[in-house]
Amino acid sequence: QGDAKILMPMAVVIVVVLLFILFKDLVGIVIPSVVIVFTFLVVLSQQILLGYELNNFTVNIPPFITAIAMASSMHFFLAYVYYKQKDLTSKESVFMALKKNIVPIAMTSFTTAVGFASLGFSKIEPIATLGFAITAGAVLAFLFTVTVAPAILLFLKDDYKFKKISLFNFLSVDGYGEWIVKNDRKIVGIFAVLIIIVTVGLKDLKVDSNSIKYFDKESVVRSGSDFVEKNLTGSMVYEIVLDSKENEGIKDLKFLQKIVDFEKELKQRYTNITFTFSFKDIMVRMDRELNNKRVGEIPDNQSLIAQYLLLYSMSLSQDDGLDDKIDSNERFLRLTINSKIVDTSKDLKMIDWIENWWQSNTKYSADVQGQTSIFAYMQSSVTDTIVVSILVTLLIVSIAMFLIFKKIKMLWIFILPNIAPIIIVAGVMGYLGINIDIGIAISAAVILGIAVDDSIHFFSKYFDGIKEMSFPKTIDYIISHSGNAMILTTFILSLTFSLFMVSSFVPNVNFAIVTVIALNVALLLDLILLPALLSLFYS
Repeated sequence: QGDAKILMPMAVVIVVVLLFILFKDLVGIVIPSVVIVFTFLVVLSQQILLGYELNNFTVNIPPFITAIAMASSMHFFLAYVYYKQKDLTSKESVFMALKKNIVPIAMTSFTTAVGFASLGFSKIEPIATLGFAITAGAVLAFLFTVTVAPAILLFLKDDYKFKKISLFNFLSVDGYGEWIVKNDRKIVGIFAVLIIIVTVGLKDLKVDSNSIKYFDKESVVRSGSDFVEKNLTGSMVYEIVLDSKENEGIKDLKFLQKIVDFEKELKQRYTNITFTFSFKDIMVRMDRELNNKRVGEIPDNQSLIAQYLLLYSMSLSQDDGLDDKIDSNERFLRLTINSKIVDTSKDLKMIDWIENWWQSNTKYSADVQGQTSIFAYMQSSVTDTIVVSILVTLLIVSIAMFLIFKKIKMLWIFILPNIAPIIIVAGVMGYLGINIDIGIAISAAVILGIAVDDSIHFFSKYFDGIKEMSFPKTIDYIISHSGNAMILTTFILSLTFSLFMVSSFVPNVNFAIVTVIALNVALLLDLILLPALLSLFYS
């Protein structure tokens, strides 16, 4: 909520300021801003009308919308500026910009929408909500880009002049294609070595969605948990529901003894366990107090246990009771476990071990519940959902590119620039010790969306130019028509997302770090490695 109130508005201000610095023109601010704001307002209204509430997933809607809308609007607007600088009229420039870009923009919007729509099948409602919201955002961004943006530009007079974007003028010079052809083997070799080195870091990549670790160590939530863990007990809590398989079964001596055996083995196996408590401990304490013992133990007959239970229940006030420890039929028993903060992967292993122990060693059963286990299972589901989303998006992109370009032999080169950034960033995360959490998992969708956008625009211009030009001239044509938009989009989004690195909410920090690295890696792959591969294999 703090990031939504402070960092989100600041991100909007940064986008506007960067657009002004780059274009030094009001129109350069208005076009992408209108598409972004209109898309966001409609998506937000849709969320409200459908009754969805803000959560730690949908709070990321603004940066997602910004990325998607910025990509589509910038490709169209910079194409318009390109033709305007060729002394075409405003109407002719709009027509040519739409003619050259409507198919790739539509295709990128479609693939992005499909990728996020696959999140809608997630069992976690906030993820499904985010998926539907961004799907709508991708479609709306396309509609506003090809309707509202052209309508605004048509109001400009034919003699309206745009200033050149001096920061990226080098992309307009001839000779880049010749340089690629001359050095294609070296470029491919260097990138191959770098990718191999970076992917070694994948072996150290871990998944972790521990809810306490979501907060900075200086925050109240994290520092309070650390204090509890250091001075009192573990701050992570598991609730285990034990089924004795029969009414009044919790008073059975064998069942209670199994709890003792289980706790002993659990603490020996997992040193992070600091405390356990259940109905069994109440019986042990009753035995100690009533018999003036130094150390209590489980009563040695079931009748005595029943008497202890009755006596203890009668000593409680009317508002208290054992309803949170046992059920009314005395069949189910709640065992609470406190643990130190550990990785989610260790949480899941321990949960599996607990349930398997009771299933294999007893006639009883155990079901692990509680907030800690919920977050552990959620991370597993998030990761599975993101993997499905990536695979679905890549499949749709491959099919769409084949249907449009009819180049089955080039299918691998369509996919490589889109999946490589995710693999490279995952390897870098392994080296840096950044675990996969919710922020990282969600960033994969943004990374893939932008990478797909750039590669589609690249190939669209490539197949358009190669029909009439030599390979080097085709590369120059691609750079002059789409290169500026690709670099500007990456530049603006990188600075905007960098703002979230100051957040005290760790998933937002990780989201920013990974997304910024991946966007720039994707840009390098599209502008350098991709032309080199085409030169080496298809020129």
